[in-house]
Amino acid sequence: MSSEGAADMLQLLAAKSAAARPVLPPLLQHIAPVRAGVAIAHFAVLRSTLCWQTRMQLAAAATLACVALLTVSRRVAPGWRRFALLPPVLVVNILLPLLFDVQSELITRIAVTFLMTWLANFKVHGLVGVWMALGLAVNRGPLAMNDWGFGQLALLYSIPIYPTESQSAGKSGRLGDSAGGGRQLLVRFLAQTALLVAVAVLLVEFQLPALARYYALGLYGFISFLMTGPAVLLTAIAAIDVVPPFDAPWMVRDRAPRAATAPAAAAAAALPSVSLADFWARRWNNTVGLTLRSLCYDPIIESCIVRPASGAIEQLAGGKQQQQQRQQEQQQQQHQHQLEQLLQQQQQDSQQQQQPSDTNSDKVHASVALRPSRARRFWGTLMVFLMSGLAHELVLAYIMAPKFVWGASTFFFVQAPLLQLETSILRRLKRHGVQAPFLLRWLVSQGALMAAAHLFFFPVLEFHTDTAQRVSEVVSSNAQRLAAALGVHAAA
Repeated sequence: MSSEGAADMLQLLAAKSAAARPVLPPLLQHIAPVRAGVAIAHFAVLRSTLCWQTRMQLAAAATLACVALLTVSRRVAPGWRRFALLPPVLVVNILLPLLFDVQSELITRIAVTFLMTWLANFKVHGLVGVWMALGLAVNRGPLAMNDWGFGQLALLYSIPIYPTESQSAGKSGRLGDSAGGGRQLLVRFLAQTALLVAVAVLLVEFQLPALARYYALGLYGFISFLMTGPAVLLTAIAAIDVVPPFDAPWMVRDRAPRAATAPAAAAAAALPSVSLADFWARRWNNTVGLTLRSLCYDPIIESCIVRPASGAIEQLAGGKQQQQQRQQEQQQQQHQHQLEQLLQQQQQDSQQQQQPSDTNSDKVHASVALRPSRARRFWGTLMVFLMSGLAHELVLAYIMAPKFVWGASTFFFVQAPLLQLETSILRRLKRHGVQAPFLLRWLVSQGALMAAAHLFFFPVLEFHTDTAQRVSEVVSSNAQRLAAALGVHAAA
């Protein structure tokens, strides 16, 4: 090709890229406008050349390549060496949503952004304070909790699911609750899909007043549609028991979690049945909550960025001989520790008969010393909500927000002080022997959530990006087409 022909091709490509609507988030366009323009041109050509099915296959192939890299990185000890292997995964997940058009393929664009750019990257990358590390590199999160096979790792990486405690050596609490079997998940998935369609039809066909447009139900149906459906696939194929993505977010009666282990049920019974803390910790979007907790909250509480490797990870990184040697050393240390505990118990028993009050005081001080401070818990909680808000801003940027209004990040940022205020009020009431009525607690907590959502979160979806209306129209039209097709087949 001559130089004139090459110049003509470049001019044609530049004209197409200039005519195409920008598909990169505005923030990236401000940071690197030249590279953003090149990326716009390449992805615009891909979208116009390849059909939707081919681009989905391309995204699936890129995801499998990332899983292969994750499998290799798991054989490297946690830390900066493993960290150095994983940045390509971040880059791939950032670029995948750009394969799909924001106008004609909105649902696909949102789903890929949520599953890969947000959740998959948070499973692999932890963002805490001013440092950036990878969740797998620091040995935290669902990808690092067990010696997963390639298929299991691929599903956990690409599907919004979090394994239960029985599949890991993790902590109790929400991790001990099971979402149930495949049949229960399928029934729940169908019910949540029906809720999503019903809310979408109401928003499209009827002019509802502002307060009646309860977008929380639509969000619940849409996110559950993305999570519960994959959970059915995961439990059926990979035999992995998963934490329920949602657990009755608007529950109005006391009950223990379904299919929970005894310690988890006992822990749940000790928690307030209805509160902001209960809503965020156990009821709403547990998959994202547990992922953010493992990467943002736990390092602050434990004062440790890199979690010590478990036995399965040690075997991958260091071999069986080193693992057996460590196990023998741990057993010896445990025996020695048990002997010391017996001696200390005998000494405490002898002292308790003489000074019972001093002994009880020592026990109280010891139990308090084991707890993290209130300030540390507050900063850990604040970091979780801050990262969640920034992740929501990222998703909105891929939906082409005309400008950053920071409504989503503000909504999540104010949750931490609200939780702190709620804890202080409940603690003071308990100190005075006052138990707030159950219904009153439910009304106050839901009222605070809805007030903050209508002030900060919902306006972003409705006015600044019209995302809620566009998603509702897509869901409603697809449901009507499906109903029409089923009606035609039934008539035939």
